[in-house]
Amino acid sequence: MKRFNGSAVKALRKARGLDRYDLAEVTQTSYMAVSKWEEGLTSPRVDTLPLLVAALGCNLDDLFEDVVTDEDEGELELVMSR
Repeated sequence: MKRFNGSAVKALRKARGLDRYDLAEVTQTSYMAVSKWEEGLTSPRVDTLPLLVAALGCNLDDLFEDVVTDEDEGELELVMSR
């Protein structure tokens, strides 16, 4: 499973020399929205993702991280026990 990675947004934003206000303007959102993404409190809307990718000069995959769920761990234990 994948989840949105707010810390990646923050790192990419800083690498591009943008502040949160700049990113908010380019993505047609607010400073608070960008702040919440970066802190992992919320994720951007799907229709905002193309604007975010363009502003940060990255791929969509760069904004998501793999997450191991309890279900994934159970499957892994089953495979390893064989």
